[in-house]
Amino acid sequence: MLPIAYPVVLLFLLPVIAIEATYLRLKLRTAWWRTIRATTIVNAVTLVLGYPLAWTLSLIVEFLLIGIEYLLFKMGLEHTLERLPAWVSVILFPAWLGPWDKTWPVLVVFAVLLIPSYFFSAFVESQMMLNRLDSESSEIKSAVWRANLLSYAFLAAAGCISLALYFRR
Repeated sequence: MLPIAYPVVLLFLLPVIAIEATYLRLKLRTAWWRTIRATTIVNAVTLVLGYPLAWTLSLIVEFLLIGIEYLLFKMGLEHTLERLPAWVSVILFPAWLGPWDKTWPVLVVFAVLLIPSYFFSAFVESQMMLNRLDSESSEIKSAVWRANLLSYAFLAAAGCISLALYFRR
């Protein structure tokens, strides 16, 4: 999933910076150039780390669930993961999707991986912005979390639309 979804996230870096910088500029009343520069720096850092880290964490969770399933099997208990509905297994195992002949699992996994990425990005960016913008620290933190919510909503919508169009070709 990482090779499919990460280029989509990279493609939308400039609109994400524009969304976050505009929101932060309007909310905190900071200078445009300073806001754009700060937003670009923190988004570059979280872009390099955020989505791959979310993928890695989901892969670890996937391995843990498979390990638990194996232990249950060795203890003579039923296979519980085999009986999961398809949509649940797509949400629980977003790191490695496997073969699907439909588009919806890719879109669901893309959106699922955005959730931990959002929390990571908002936290890291809110800490990094404290040194880069002139405003109250509590104002900066809450504004950065809301700016990230806007940009991740954009990423979810635009990314899913882009991926759907790509897979329909």
